Amino acid sequence: MIFGLYRILGTVVHGLLVIVTPLLKLVVPGWEIEQRLGGFPEIDRDEHSTMIWIHAASIGEVQAARALITALVDLQCGSRFILTTMTCQGKEVALSQLDTDVSCGLAPLDTPQAVAGALRTIRPDLYICLETELWPMMLTRTRQAGIPMLLLNGRMSERSCKQYLRIRKTMAELLSGFAAFAVIREQDGERYCMLGAARSRIRVCGNMKYDLQVREPQRIQTKYRQLFNLEDETV
Repeated sequence: MIFGLYRILGTVVHGLLVIVTPLLKLVVPGWEIEQRLGGFPEIDRDEHSTMIWIHAASIGEVQAARALITALVDLQCGSRFILTTMTCQGKEVALSQLDTDVSCGLAPLDTPQAVAGALRTIRPDLYICLETELWPMMLTRTRQAGIPMLLLNGRMSERSCKQYLRIRKTMAELLSGFAAFAVIREQDGERYCMLGAARSRIRVCGNMKYDLQVREPQRIQTKYRQLFNLEDETV
C-alpha cells in the first residue's frame, strides 16, 4: 500500500513537472530538468562491453565512485561507466575528477516515468548504489528489468535503521533486489540484516574513500575481485 501511494504521487509530480518545465527553464537557466525527468542523451557503447551505472548522492560519494571506477579499470573488466549524482555540485566534481570516457549526469527523479526513461536510454548491465541511496522506484524498476544490483560502501546509522524498521516489509522487498552488499562496518551489516537483507549477501569491505586516500590499489582490487566473483587471471 505504501509503495502504491508513492508510485501514484510520483506519477502526479512527474506530470506537473512536465507541464511547468518550459517555465522552469526560463526561471532557472541551465537547469537540466530533462535528465531529472529521465531524458538522458544516447551513450556510445561497444556492443561487446558492459554498461555499469553507478549512482552517488553528492560530492562525498563521488570520491567513493572514483575509487571504484579506478579499481574496475585496473581489473580490465572492459566496461563503460555512467555516474549519476543527486546534486549539480556532485556532477561538477565528477566531471572535473573522472576521465572523459566516464559519462556523468543528474539522477532521474524517483518517479515511474523518469526511472523508466533513464533505464531505457542507459540500458545498464549492472546498477551500483553507493552508501544509502535507496530510492524505491529506482530499485523496484531495476529489479523488474532483471538488472543486477550491488550496494557498495554501504552504511546505515542507528537512527536511519529505526526509521526504516517502521516499514520493514517494504524495505525487505527493496533490499531483496541486491545481489550483494559491501558495507563499511560490522554494525552496518547487522542493521541491513535487521531490515531484511540476506546475511549471506553481506560483506564488510571497509570504506572505499579511505582506501583511495591511503592509496592501496592492491587491497581495493582484492576486495572487488571477491565481490564481483572475478578470478585472479580472468576478468
